[in-house]
Amino acid sequence: MTRIQVAQVHQKILDAGIPIFGVASADGKTITRIDFAPEASEAQRKQAQIIALSHDQAAEDAAKEAAKQADASKRAQLLEKIAREVITEEDINLAFALSAQRRIMLGLLAQIELLRHELKIQTAARAETLPK
Repeated sequence: MTRIQVAQVHQKILDAGIPIFGVASADGKTITRIDFAPEASEAQRKQAQIIALSHDQAAEDAAKEAAKQADASKRAQLLEKIAREVITEEDINLAFALSAQRRIMLGLLAQIELLRHELKIQTAARAETLPK
């Protein structure tokens, strides 16, 4: 069972216009005590008890999580929409072309380095065979 958020229950009771000093939970699952202000009427005290007993922390948490996920989904959709509006098909094609050119350049650089290495070996071998 989800641990009850005492502050949320406290605020719900205050929002209902019921004068209280605080609420407490001995077991972390339900509200076990409500400290009423002296001016709280008997009807207000009963209403506060009903609010405390009807508070479903698991449902509150699930609702908050669902709202977060909905917000995340909306953000993702908005970002995708913005990306579609900002990045054109031409931009995508250019990015692919540049990526292909980069791969070609890297391949050519690797071949140049290989040729340099072979040239050094050949030059070193010739230097050893030359008379001094």
